[in-house]
Amino acid sequence: MLYQALCSEPLAEISGALAMIRTLEALPHVGLCYATGSLRQPAVYKLEQSGIGFDPLQLSASNNIEEREQIVLQAIAQAKVFFRQDHFERIIAVGDGLWDLAAARNLGLEFIGVGRQHRELLLSQGAGLHLDSWMEFDPACLAQPLILS
Repeated sequence: MLYQALCSEPLAEISGALAMIRTLEALPHVGLCYATGSLRQPAVYKLEQSGIGFDPLQLSASNNIEEREQIVLQAIAQAKVFFRQDHFERIIAVGDGLWDLAAARNLGLEFIGVGRQHRELLLSQGAGLHLDSWMEFDPACLAQPLILS
């Protein structure tokens, strides 16, 4: 019923997200995957409505997983299969909430915070980089380590 309600209203892309994703996808040696605390079906709908193309292996959702770290670990494992890699030199988590930052920290990942709502909290908790919106994204920021402090 919730999914039907979600689907009854068209969703708009988060401003700048699609451009950022296309920029990253065009970079050599960059692979994207999506880990979400949402259920899979609404996450697929949101990605599709935003014009974001993806393979099912690139999306890990919370359907059968409760801990955010496990969702992220599943996404990484699936990305290794999808991109045919045994390991990744860098993994950068992106999120808008403290739980995203905490999962990245617990897994030893780099982190980019995004969104104005939790900006000060994410920065005070050590976000390696914070963007108020995806419109601010510059691939040059990837040249520096985005280590959590």
